[in-house]
Amino acid sequence: MKQELLFFERDTFYEYKEQKKNEGYTIVSINDFLKNITNNYSFDEFDYTSQIVDISVFGSGYYKDAQSLG
Repeated sequence: MKQELLFFERDTFYEYKEQKKNEGYTIVSINDFLKNITNNYSFDEFDYTSQIVDISVFGSGYYKDAQSLG
């Protein structure tokens, strides 16, 4: 994947996710990504060519403080 910021409509997320899956990409939630980092996950294991990090949780209002994600 190129280093770019992708936008999608919340209502069509699952359609977008399926589209990216068909293109050979997987979408990883930032929440899951951070959990894996704390469990000895190495940045070297992250595949920039086939994984997309979903950061929509930051704009959801669910988390009031970004520190609670980590």
